[in-house]
Amino acid sequence: MRTAIFYRFGSASVRVPEGRHAEAEELVQTAFFASPASTLGYAQVRHYEPLAGSISSRATPGGHDSNQLANVLGMSCDNPARSSVEAIEQAAMNDVSLALEQSWQALLSRHVADCQSLFNRVKLRMWPDASHISADRRIKDRRDPGGVALYHKFGRYLLISSSRNSPKPLPANLQGIWNPSFAPPWGSKLTINVTIQMNYWPTAPCNLFECALPLVDLLERMAERGRKTALVMYGCKGWCAHHSTDIWADTDPQDGWMPATLWPLAGVWVCVDMMKLARERYVIGDDGSEESAGERGCAWRGPHHTRLGDSDGAGRHMELLLKDSTLDNMLDNHPPFQIDGNFGGCTGILECLARRWEPTLYGAGVTLLPACPKGWEHAELTRASRP
Repeated sequence: MRTAIFYRFGSASVRVPEGRHAEAEELVQTAFFASPASTLGYAQVRHYEPLAGSISSRATPGGHDSNQLANVLGMSCDNPARSSVEAIEQAAMNDVSLALEQSWQALLSRHVADCQSLFNRVKLRMWPDASHISADRRIKDRRDPGGVALYHKFGRYLLISSSRNSPKPLPANLQGIWNPSFAPPWGSKLTINVTIQMNYWPTAPCNLFECALPLVDLLERMAERGRKTALVMYGCKGWCAHHSTDIWADTDPQDGWMPATLWPLAGVWVCVDMMKLARERYVIGDDGSEESAGERGCAWRGPHHTRLGDSDGAGRHMELLLKDSTLDNMLDNHPPFQIDGNFGGCTGILECLARRWEPTLYGAGVTLLPACPKGWEHAELTRASRP
């Protein structure tokens, strides 16, 4: 697992720890940690390269245009006895070299194009829109319809950023990728008794099916480990999982609150949601009569107010979400921060404006404005068909 961060800045102050050496042309700092009692090891490589001029230790450099900084973190979750520290570090160094081979403009353009290819599939605008007011003031004082649309956009951004397909993908956890703590609440795990389901509510209505692929990968790994759990604990065939899992796809009971700990149906719940999602993407082959057209409307599973057509209740719920459960930076405040609130709100906003019927023998359809709250009358919603 490796992640790369690339920066460009006009000036910099590079502090060199005692015992380190800073060369005139570049500064490379490497750190590695591994514990015999741990299965984790990581290598961090920071590469500072001046585009013009030189790097100055403990001072702000001048006389050149800008600096580039590439920060790569490489990590192995394998047994340290079977993994190579040097291999992790070398892979991180290779990523640094690849990043610095391209200009920051090229990297930025690639990033923007990648994000917008997913983000622009849905467009929601609402009026009046107090976009001239900062987000924190809109949350506390204004809560205008345009701010509701902004909250929806922010939810899509969070999912696009925290759940992407890759050779070894990981789904969005309790804090997504915005966890600042080494000991976060509930271990920032993958809680599969409601949280991870809410995390992926936006995938179908927001046309972000690719973002669900990391969850599918996790389910496949859980199915392997869950066979032993089902056999040893319950003497059953098949597989099962309990209320929480982690990056190793653990399926055994966790934590000490018995009503949740001993619940063995989490895998079933996640599978049902993924089967519904797959049904919207499945294309019938040559032996079928026609191709599945894919999902054209919203497929959110709650909240109850919108499903009951209760526009007042839906509006009140959204007002409380913004007023009492949203931080100044628009992240959900449980408290503490849990990202599922952002994803639930993101999907709920669409559900108020357009609700898709579940497919039946008679087909599927869309109900427009099933629970439109007061003040949301002036809005524009477009959704691209599946790519």
